[in-house]
Formats: sequence, C-alpha cells, structure tokens
Amino acid sequence: MNKTQQATKHIIEYISKEQLKKGDSLPTLRKIASACGASLFIAKKAIEILKQHDIVDSQWGSGNFIKNLNKDSLQNVLTALEQAPAQTMNKLAKNNYLAFMGKGRNPAFYGGYLGGIYDVATRENFQLILEMSNHSSENEIENINKILTNKDIRGIIISSAFKNEPPPYLSILKQRNIPHVFVGDSNFGKNCQETYLSCDNKAGFLSVMNHLYDMGHRHIAFVGTPRFDLPANQERYNTYKNFLAERKLPELYIAGTGGEPEEDFVSEIRNTQCFQDKITAFACCGDAIAKEVITACRLLGLKVPANISVTGFDARDWTAYCTPALTSVFYPTEEIGRAAAEELLAKIKDPLLNIPDSKKIKPRLIIRNSVKKINIVSK
Repeated sequence: MNKTQQATKHIIEYISKEQLKKGDSLPTLRKIASACGASLFIAKKAIEILKQHDIVDSQWGSGNFIKNLNKDSLQNVLTALEQAPAQTMNKLAKNNYLAFMGKGRNPAFYGGYLGGIYDVATRENFQLILEMSNHSSENEIENINKILTNKDIRGIIISSAFKNEPPPYLSILKQRNIPHVFVGDSNFGKNCQETYLSCDNKAGFLSVMNHLYDMGHRHIAFVGTPRFDLPANQERYNTYKNFLAERKLPELYIAGTGGEPEEDFVSEIRNTQCFQDKITAFACCGDAIAKEVITACRLLGLKVPANISVTGFDARDWTAYCTPALTSVFYPTEEIGRAAAEELLAKIKDPLLNIPDSKKIKPRLIIRNSVKKINIVSK
C-alpha cells in the first residue's frame, strides 16, 4: 500500500475500534496525520477516499464526521485498498501533464485552486506543472509560451492577470487545439467566448445582505475596491444596490483607493456619520477593504461592532483571527479548482466538448463577530 492507502486503512481501523456511528466526529486531519506518520495532505486524501464511498462527510467549521456506516461498506473499502496497486510518481505516465498558470506568487492567491486541481490530476494519473505570473500580464504571456514548448502538455488551467481584455495567447491555444479553462473572476468581454469557473459573487453578496437585514440593519453602506471596473466588483455592488432597491432602502457607495486607512476612509466615514448618521453597517467588497474600514473606524473612535458593523468577502485566513473576527463570504477556490480540472479532463477526453461552458460555484457565508444585532430603525 502507498501512504494514502495506509492512512485510509488507519481511519477505517479507528472507526471500528472506537465503534463510531453515524454523526460521530473523526479526529482532526492533524491528529490523523500524526497517528499515521503522514502529511496533512495524505490525511486529507484518505478522507476524500472515504467521502467517495459515502462513509465520511465534511462540514465547514465542524470537521469530518461519519455519514453512512455499516460493516459491508468498511470491508468493501478495505478490500479495494488491498487489491489496488500502490501507485507512485515513478509509475505515473511520463507524457501526461496538466499545467496551472497561477496569478500570484503568494499561495493565498493560488493555493486553493491548486489543491482542487491536484486532487483530480493525481486521480487521473496526470502530473502537474505550475507557473506563476505575479499579477503581471507580461509574465503570464511569457510563462504560457514556455508551457506551450512542452509537447506533453494536455491542457492548461489559467488564473489570469488579464482583466477586461483577451490575452494575446488565446489564438495560439485555439490554433493548437489545446484544451484550456480559466478560473477566478477574469472576464475578457462578451465577444470573447471562453470557459470560466468562478465564484457566484451575486449569491455570495446576497447572503451578506440578507444577514445584515436579518440582524436589523436597514441603512447599509457599500465600500468598493479601487478596481470598480472589474466584473466581480460590479456584480457585488449591483447585488447590493438591487437588494436595497427592492426594499426601498437608501444606498450609499464609498470608493476605495488602495492607500492607507487614514487617506482612504477616515474622511469618508466621518462624512457618512455626519450626513447619514443612520448608517449602521458597512458591506465591503473584499476583506482587505473591510480591514481598512475597521482601522479607520477605530481612528474615529467607532467600535466594531458596538457602534458599527462591518462585513467582508473572500474569508481569507487572517479574517478568523483579526479583532473582531470578520463576518465574510468564503471564496470556494478549492471547489472551483476541482470543477475546473474536471471540466478540463472532459475536454481532453472528448475534443468535441472543447466549447465555452462557464460555471459559477456558490460560496458560503461565515458568520463571526463583526456584525451586531440591532433594533430595526426607521427608513
């Protein structure tokens, strides 16, 4: 058995030994990895195998738990593990490569996508090549051209640095009939037909607005990012605007400039408090903007959430540990990466499927401490 198979067997033996039943929780991935002498990634892969057999399920924030369980299902998995060949990297096909073009050097920008892509790639015996553009369109062009020199590349997944305009390398991809899929909020215009796998920004921001509304907030200001021209930002703002319009509530837009909070938001928030003193919450287009808004509020002597509520979008790792912990929308990068890899493999297996087929993955709201329930105020 390879390490993943051994870890899976260990979990099954643990389930039997502890006589776990439906709904019972499993140890954390860290504890499983430690008990198996394996990495967190191996532990996660083992859990994924049990998910595929409908034995285990996961819930965000609550870990892994038993979904369906009987002796036959456990024995079937054990039998499959014993009979399955222990694959290693050396046994993978040498001429089977997928490439991923990441947008940033920081894993926060591509790590989630990569995890989902890797799961599918390794399942199908593909090796994965990684390149990064560091948010530079010039680097992206150079790296895509470098990828294309490898004749064994079967397909490419791209998190593009290009915004609102088609990358020049699209014609090459099409001429060479190389299957490709874009992930993230890139949008090259209505006339550029490409396959995009992205977050459902409308559903995500609607969950924010519904939460604020349910908490009694009727005077909510939207705080945008410096790049309002980006489709994701416009989608979030339009969701905010339509939500308020349907309820005949006032709207207020504050534009971010990307500088320090002292420069960006102190005067805006001061004016907001002066001229719209009924504002009770700021719905921010992103987590970084929300962090600056919270800092600016503190400089003005406003406590979050005691005096004003703030929400973000993306649910970056640090949002769980800032003060207060930020209510935000979790951007489902791993799910998007997995769906993109499945889409790409479908195109590789059947060239007739290599047509635009965009999909949006629904995010989920993570409720923390930055929103206060208030008495409903008048319009």
